[in-house]
Amino acid sequence: MDFQLDLQKKHELIDALQELKMQEEDVTFLEAEYADTLANAGLIKVGNRMIVIRCHLLCSLVDYLADIVGVNYIAALGVC
Repeated sequence: MDFQLDLQKKHELIDALQELKMQEEDVTFLEAEYADTLANAGLIKVGNRMIVIRCHLLCSLVDYLADIVGVNYIAALGVC
């Protein structure tokens, strides 16, 4: 869970860091964490997308299993 949250935070920073890189030719002043995020922006975007896909897959699986068992899990959990 911590990995996913960290990946999401890095993903949110990518656009701002890339904009900064376009404005400044030399971005060596960035802290190591931000420089790493900028250097691995492509991998972070793919990783974040994979997390979203896994979440959708898990939700679909829960829906499918709930239909088989005949449980209205949303009402049972009190979500709605």
